[in-house]
Amino acid sequence: MATLRIENLSRRFGSVQALSDLSLTLPSGAYTVVVGPSGSGKTTLLRLLAGLDRPDAGRIRIADRVLDGAGDPGVAWVPQGGALLPHLDICRNLALSLELRGMPAAQRLSRVREIARDLGIAHLLDRRPDTLSAGERQRVSIGRALASDPQVLLLDEPMASLDPHLRRQLRGDLRQSLVPGRRTVVHVTHDPDEALALADLLLVLRDGRAEQFDTPATIYTHPASAFVAGFIGALPMNLIAGTADPATGAFRPISGSWTPGRPPGPPLPAGPITLGIHPEHLVPHPGPAAVDVRLSGRVAHHEFAGHESHLTLATGGVTWRMRWPHRGIPDPIETGFRWSDCRWFHGPTGAAWPPAPPRNA
Repeated sequence: MATLRIENLSRRFGSVQALSDLSLTLPSGAYTVVVGPSGSGKTTLLRLLAGLDRPDAGRIRIADRVLDGAGDPGVAWVPQGGALLPHLDICRNLALSLELRGMPAAQRLSRVREIARDLGIAHLLDRRPDTLSAGERQRVSIGRALASDPQVLLLDEPMASLDPHLRRQLRGDLRQSLVPGRRTVVHVTHDPDEALALADLLLVLRDGRAEQFDTPATIYTHPASAFVAGFIGALPMNLIAGTADPATGAFRPISGSWTPGRPPGPPLPAGPITLGIHPEHLVPHPGPAAVDVRLSGRVAHHEFAGHESHLTLATGGVTWRMRWPHRGIPDPIETGFRWSDCRWFHGPTGAAWPPAPPRNA
């Protein structure tokens, strides 16, 4: 096991600042998922951790040693797509790093069989990569990285080429087979749902900076910015841009005729402010005392999701997403929310107000 420390890391490509003064500590044995939109710096960070690139500033520490940019024997990388050698059978692919390190043949074979058994690919050892499914090839690629028992394992979009069923299956297998606590894992993905499902710690990158680094539960319930709130979750938070009335303290949306009134507590800060509320906090069929703000609107769109439906509701010129627990969907919809379930953000994508609580070290 090894703690991974990223200290003031920066990397520029021409006019593009891919990473900017990034500092964070990934605890030993933690499964950290890095998520963000295209161009946020995810791949750059992974390449620096793998020693495939050098930073312009800052450094990376694994335990008590500094990565020098030439790779590290304690770090293993699973590239996107797997990059298996097509002319070698699966046994040789799994044993490749061990062979290069000069491990005796009998010891290599024992280790390969152990890894193959853990990943459920023991029956594939005599086959070639082109005869395997995408999911099987991905398991082999992960197994090849695990064969050397690295301290740090880097996963670059390991599920990008898999269909939804295989993704769900591999999620569970990853957490079981990688044995969290034995190694530190950094998993890069563009899929927020995958990130929430797998992570012990979640790093949200935006334009090369850490927008938020915390547990998935904290990031979901207390997003540090409107950007995070609108990015994380299968149904991201509803974000309603507006302003606070300086005379009354009431929230006024920029668009539409809906006016919810003044929230309790300290006055909202002056200037543009965004109200955020999760779809599950819109209450179906609210009773007289169930909500502070009541809404009534037409269903603009609905998606059946098994035990519930996901609705898009239009009311007063404002559009909301909500979860509806019943198959029978009335129109118009009566719903509402409590002020205590709301989050507030400066401007359209700005920082939370009050600030999100800091992560405990």
